[in-house]
Amino acid sequence: NAGQRSLFQWYELGLQWKANKQWDPARRAFLRVLRMRPKLIAAYLQLAKLYLARASRYQDYRRTGWLKLARRWADRGLRIDLKHTHIMSLLARVALEEKEWKTVEYLLRQAIQIAPKEWGIFALRSVMFMMQKKHTKALKDAGKVTLLAGKLLPVGYLLRGSILYKSERYFEGQQAYRKALQVDPHNLQAKIGE
Repeated sequence: NAGQRSLFQWYELGLQWKANKQWDPARRAFLRVLRMRPKLIAAYLQLAKLYLARASRYQDYRRTGWLKLARRWADRGLRIDLKHTHIMSLLARVALEEKEWKTVEYLLRQAIQIAPKEWGIFALRSVMFMMQKKHTKALKDAGKVTLLAGKLLPVGYLLRGSILYKSERYFEGQQAYRKALQVDPHNLQAKIGE
């Protein structure tokens, strides 16, 4: 019975529907969670992620609308907890999509001050530098990702390979992808890059 479901059951349903790209039921589930507990930041984060995922499907006016909704929900969550690095990173991803470089830099700088050992923040900043063609800075952050993510995750090597390819340093890029394959022999991105 829909009326008797708990907050966590609605949240789990929302996650399942979002994973299956059933956007409207997922949205309704997360909104129901927020009606039950208005300060649950995880629900704001999931709504923002949902709209960011929808935006990525389009390259026209619809994309802008979905990005605005993603930003709106992330902003609401950030108002509840100004030091929530996952929401800051998500807002930075929205700003990155819109090429708002100063906003991205500000949000990531704040997130790094709060969580200086969170490799995902450095990965996002590396992507931003790569988009701006600041390859030296991008490589520096990719190195931090490799150090922070550890030797069990290939993400730092994948970033490094991508940056080196974009800066036309193909041999070094190939070496980075090979290191990623050593860490994860089944990684498709590393196989394609290599």
